[in-house]
Amino acid sequence: MLKVLVLICASSTDPAACDVHSAMDVITTARVNTPQQCGFMGQAMLAPTTLVPDPSKQYMKIVCVRDQVASAH
Repeated sequence: MLKVLVLICASSTDPAACDVHSAMDVITTARVNTPQQCGFMGQAMLAPTTLVPDPSKQYMKIVCVRDQVASAH
């Protein structure tokens, strides 16, 4: 299983350096089975929300990480 995370990073943070440790905020949205589902689910979960970062201050990045809870079972 994979966890879909939405990272909110400062616009001064290089996208390659934007991760769970450097993000201003981390939002867990769902658990999925494949990387393809991750990208789709991350975008689908954000589309109907009012979460819109100020592009001069921050940006959003969708990432997938292995779900440690699911892996332990």
